[in-house]
Amino acid sequence: MLKSPNMKTFILSPNIDTFFDQELQEIAKLREIKGQESQTLAKINSLIPQVEAENDFIVLAKLFWEQAFVYQHLVMSHVNESINLKLMEESALNSHDIILKQNLTDLLGDDLRFLGRVYDYNRDYPQAYNFYQQALDFYQKQNNPRTLEINAFICANLIYQNKIDDGLALAKKTYAEFETCPLKQSDFYTWAVWKTGIYPRVIKALISQNQTFDSLEMKNILLNDQKLLMEEKFDFRFRLDEIDEVLNLLL
Repeated sequence: MLKSPNMKTFILSPNIDTFFDQELQEIAKLREIKGQESQTLAKINSLIPQVEAENDFIVLAKLFWEQAFVYQHLVMSHVNESINLKLMEESALNSHDIILKQNLTDLLGDDLRFLGRVYDYNRDYPQAYNFYQQALDFYQKQNNPRTLEINAFICANLIYQNKIDDGLALAKKTYAEFETCPLKQSDFYTWAVWKTGIYPRVIKALISQNQTFDSLEMKNILLNDQKLLMEEKFDFRFRLDEIDEVLNLLL
């Protein structure tokens, strides 16, 4: 049951609710396949009017996040970066607007997380850090494993703010904490994507800030992560391409 701003009550049919959940799951799988960005966006855009007709604001907010993910992947792949970064921002802000207007407090953690990513990509690192800290507080109260994902973002963010030692220390700590996280058993794909994103971002941040570091140590971490991803049955193409890109920077 959802409430609109004028407090009218909408009751979703169980069949519609289940259908939307299934569609979201399919979209989440599809957007992780490199080369399927257009298909994913088409699927999202075709579902949005149906969701709006049912006033399912939770699903609508999540669909805009899925859009943001697709545009982020295009930015990572260096496809029309400025255009897709703007679209990523618009999608995240569309979701943010829905969450505020509909008072969807359960979605605030993810909302703050996406806002942090948008500001990071726009190089407003202090503002991104503020959103990450708020997201971290939200997830810590729930003992949610997303605390590791947020800390994995904060590592590089600190380095971009010239807090080099703090960023490197948090990277080392967070990377180790992933090994004892139950998520490794319950959702290996998500666990692996989060864990192996730490050092590509950290290395790019160190290079951007003209910092000296042990490139051999960093290279070995990337090679170990690469081996981990390549041994699994899942499609980690986005992360593997990112690791390849950063390995080339270390040559």
